[in-house]
Parts: sequence; structure tokens; C-alpha cells
Amino acid sequence: MKYLPRYIAPSWGKIFFLLFCHFGLFSQGLKYYNGPFTVLDSVEGRAVYAYYPIDEDSIQFQGRFSFSSRLLLAEEKSDVRQLLIDGGFSRGLKNGSWNYELGKFEVQLHEIRDLKLKASLEGIQFVIKGNYRNGIPSGQWQTIRFRVEDSKQVGHASNSEIFFEDGIAKGTFRFTKKDQHHDFLAQGDFDDNGFFHGSWLLEYIIDSVPYLEKRQYNHGFLVELELFSLEDGKIADTNYILSFTDVKDKLLELVISSDSANFRKGEKSFGIEFNSGYRLDDPRIEAQKQGNSFLKSVFEAYDVKKSIIGAIAEPRPPIIRFTTRFLYKYPEIEDSIINVILKKTEIFKSEIDTFLNNPSLTLNRNKTDSLSKSYAYFQYAKKKVQRIEDLATRIQDGEFDFVNRAIYYENGVPGFQNADTIKYDGANGKGGVIIQEYPLYLNSSDDLVLNLHAYLEHLQESSKKTINAVEVKISILQKESQIAELDKKIVHLSSLIESLYDLDEGDSVLVNVNDLLSTFLKRQNEKSVLGNEMYGILISKHYNRLISSYSNEEDFEKKVERGNFIVDLLNAFKVVHPKLREIDRMPSQLDSAFTHYKEHPFDYRMMESKFLTGIYSRGAERLLPHLIDELKRFQNGNDVINGVSEIFALRDRLIELSKTDEDDRDVKRLNTRLRRENVPERIKRLLGL
Repeated sequence: MKYLPRYIAPSWGKIFFLLFCHFGLFSQGLKYYNGPFTVLDSVEGRAVYAYYPIDEDSIQFQGRFSFSSRLLLAEEKSDVRQLLIDGGFSRGLKNGSWNYELGKFEVQLHEIRDLKLKASLEGIQFVIKGNYRNGIPSGQWQTIRFRVEDSKQVGHASNSEIFFEDGIAKGTFRFTKKDQHHDFLAQGDFDDNGFFHGSWLLEYIIDSVPYLEKRQYNHGFLVELELFSLEDGKIADTNYILSFTDVKDKLLELVISSDSANFRKGEKSFGIEFNSGYRLDDPRIEAQKQGNSFLKSVFEAYDVKKSIIGAIAEPRPPIIRFTTRFLYKYPEIEDSIINVILKKTEIFKSEIDTFLNNPSLTLNRNKTDSLSKSYAYFQYAKKKVQRIEDLATRIQDGEFDFVNRAIYYENGVPGFQNADTIKYDGANGKGGVIIQEYPLYLNSSDDLVLNLHAYLEHLQESSKKTINAVEVKISILQKESQIAELDKKIVHLSSLIESLYDLDEGDSVLVNVNDLLSTFLKRQNEKSVLGNEMYGILISKHYNRLISSYSNEEDFEKKVERGNFIVDLLNAFKVVHPKLREIDRMPSQLDSAFTHYKEHPFDYRMMESKFLTGIYSRGAERLLPHLIDELKRFQNGNDVINGVSEIFALRDRLIELSKTDEDDRDVKRLNTRLRRENVPERIKRLLGL
């Protein structure tokens, strides 16, 4: 037989499907299982049950079910636990009576006689007896906790009784517990919706002190609480006598004029603690803490997440709603205002981050008091905007739907006072403070959303002034930085160009900079005739005029434009420097390319002769000097780069033609046509440049 070691609970969809489908779906028939089984993910034991297979991963229980865990050894080997479960299913739903039993024992070993171990148990046996109807808790439920001594029950340590109808706790609840010195009691009623109602009486012990607590509920609303400490069964001290008048007044208002009230009774459960918008340090919260802790331990037996009744999954767990709250109605316009607030805060935070991350502000914030103040202010504003966003989000998520804002914020909204003090570290280590003031927006809960929006707008308006001032300052810093960077580039390139082009150190007309690299380059570079001529033209016709114009320009945009013009021109001279020396050698290079050497019939020396003389004379002797002259007429960096490129294009074309066959028809035709040309532009066109 295929074992199914774990129970996999069918979903509600499968349950309803199986309830209403034709019985023919179970044509495989009822199957039986007796073997290993695991509950609560880790408690292993043995189960006996019948079931219908649904698919490979799930089954549907049918009929009796029983489970007995292995003896679970604790760290001390004499401590053991065992879980027992017994109940019935009908088509996968719990039906009828169910018993859950958990034993926690210390084993006392006595002797071994005739190979039999004699032992006795000391501990607690906890039992939950419940009833179900079609998977829903129904009828009387009971919890019993027995004391076990010498393997015998010696009385009830605790007992509770609760009634469920359609899964909801109703009617009278009673819990009792006895120990050697004190009695514990929790007794009261639930209304038809599972909420605390009427008088509840609690008796419990905290730190060896017995307490008596009396509570009065109105359908889930706590309206009165009295707490006394006891001594010898009598009242020794009064801790609290509280009347929740705010709750009583609202309940009365609903009776008198429910249509005009801006709230109604809620249907949502909020657990054992009752809170009608009280802050955590409110006496109405403090007074409940001890009793709530006691009630929590009492009702854990019915919580499937913490109790042994959850060992076999509950499709519909027991419902105990305990307390509820007033559901407040707010103007519909608040929803749209909250959306506006959240959109504004998102944009506002992005703007603030832009400024806080601006390198000019970050690096220079301690240079002036104004920037120090601005940086500190933006940090403050970012935190304040986040507070506004958090509160708006809490409102949007419904946190205050069940909280009385008038009580919760009766002393104003924390973090939104009328004035904030912002500290900053000024220039030269001298600090100071900024006072940020606000009108009386959030001193109470009245019109909370409208005032939150007004608070945000005031912060934005105040921030705009700081932002505008910082933008001007940052703009100045950025301009100063950009100009300083241009100055640095011009000085560096000027020094480099002076070193590259062959002038004596004493003849410097550019910026005199002690640069080892420049000195090294000057010594390494051979003299270029064209280079020195180009450099002389740069100095005599352009450089001093451009530097003077740049230095005296006050308009930022024009100054940057002129600075970049100088940088481009100097960069061009840096790029073409090695090429100018090659241009010096081009005439001899081309002369050699178009020269043939033949044996002389009457002399031992070789006879020189030119070939393709038309191409050579017009290209090397006419067009090349023309292009060099054009290069010397440069006006900007592009002229220098393009002029040099054009000269090299001519050189490459002439070398290419020199390597072709003289008898080639096209070459001969080109050679003939070029003999008749003297205009440089026509020569370029014929050469294909």
C-alpha cells in the first residue's frame, strides 16, 4: 500500500466541489490506512483512518480518524510528551465529537522485575473536547487540564466551557483553575457575533499578588473596568476604577441620532485589547494589560495557530471576536487630498535628494554659512517630508478608520509642532541654529487631512526660498569651477605646446611653467621648419589676442565659448605636431617616388629621370605648396586638423599613382590633363581629392 505520511488539507474549492459532485467520482472506492503519520510538520506518530483518493497529492478523509504520536523525549530523558487525537470525518469535513489530548509527564523509574519496567508518571494531561457540524465548530466545547500524580488523575487543575453556534462563540463562558494556594477565574458572556458582552469577572495572580478585575462590555465595547489587588481573599487596594465615558457617549449618540453621527459600530474584531483611539500610555490601556494577558492564556486553547486543535487543519476555525471599535466616517474629499499629498511628497523628496546629492553643495557646504544652513535645512526637510508621507500613508491605509483621532491626537500630532530648531555646522567650525516656524496647523485632530496638506504646502513654500538661494550659489560655484577647469586646461596645453614646438626656454611667450615632462619633450623632438612657422603664426596672430579676449570677458557663456575655442586650437597643435615634421619631408619623399634610375651609356653613374611629370609637377610642385600656404591661414583648430589631413591625402594619392604602370591608359590621360592645369582646385578634382 502507498503510504501517505502527511495530511494535506484540501482547499475549500476542493471541499465544495467534492460535496456537490456525483458519487461516481469516487469510483476508486474507500481506502484504509494504518501507519506513519505527521502532524504540526514535525510531530510523528501513527494514524488510522479511511479516505478517498483525490489525486496524487491530496486525499479526503471519511469516517473515524485517530492519531497517536510517538513518545516525545525532551532534553531531560525522563520527560516525555504524547499527543492523541480522535474524531470523525464526513466527506473531508469534521463531524461529531473530537477529542484532543496532550500529555506532559516526568517519568519516575522504579525497578525492573521479570524483564518488566516499573515506572510512574507525574505531570499534566490537557484535553480539548469539541463538536463539529460539517466542518464548523458547533455546540459545547470543553477544555480540561488534569494533574497526574503517581500515574493517577488527582483532580482538575483547570477547566473551561464555551458554546459555538455556526462557528461563532456565543453565550456564557467560564474558565476555572486551581493550584495549591489560589483560584483563577474568567467568566462572562459573548453576544451573537462573538463579542464580549455584559459583565466579565477575572481572578488571577501576577507576581504572587492575587487580583480581582470586573469589566463591563457593550457588544464588544469596554465601558467600565475595576481592578483590585487582594489579600487573604479580601480587597487590599484599588488599582483602577475607570468609566470609559467617551465610549458610553458615543454609544448613546448612536441610539439617539445614528444618522447624524460620523461613526458607527464596527463589525471587525480587534482581539482582546480594547482601544478606541487611546495612546499606549493612556490609563485605559494600562488598566487592561494584566487582565488581557490572563485572558490571552485562557483563550489560546481555541486558537488553531497555537493550540493542539490545529494539529489537523481547520477549514473553519472557531471564531471569538472579543472586542470591536467604532468605525469613523470621514469626508470623501479626504481621499483625493491624501492622493495629492502623496504625489507632492514624492516629487518633493526627489527635489531635495537632487540638492543633497549635488557635488557643488556637498563639497562646499562648510565654506560659507549660507551653504551650511542650506544643507542642514534640506536634511531637516527630507525627514519632515518623510513624516508627512508616513502619516498620509497610515491614513490612506485605514489605520484611523477605527481610531478616534480626537482622542489619539488630543495633544496635537507628534513631530508636527509649531516650530522646529535646526542645528548646522557653519564655516570655520562655528555652528548655529535655524528656526522653522509653522502656523497652527496640527495642534489638534480637527481637519487632520486638510491641515496636513496645509503643513506640507507651508514647508514647500519655505523650502522654495532656500532652494532658489542655493541654486544661485551653486550656479556661481559651478561657473567658477568650470572657468577654473578651463584655465587649467589652457595653461597646461600652452605649456605643452611651447615644449613641443622648438623655441629656446628663454624665449617663452606663453605661460612659463616648470614642467619636467615639457622639458623632456622639447629635448626629444627634432626641429620642424613648418612646425616653427605654424607656431610663430599661432603666437603672432592668434594666441595673445585670444587670451586677452578670454580673460577680459565677463559674460559666463561667452567666456566658456572663447575658452573652449582656445582649448580646441591648442589641442589641434598638439595633435598635428608630429605630422608637421613629416610634411617637411614630403617634397623629397615625392621627388624620390617619381624618379627612375637608369644606366648611363657613357658614364658609370646612374642616370636620373622623372616619370609621370604632369602628375608630379602639378601635385608635388604646385598643389602641395598651395595646401601648405592654406594651412598657414588657419583660423581655428578645425582648420589646422583638416588642413593637415588634406596634405596627407595628397601625399598618399601621389604615392599611389607613382606605383601604377606608366602605360596605363587612365594614368597617361590624367598625366596629360594635369600638364595643362595650373589652378589648385582643378588639380585637386583631377586627383580625386
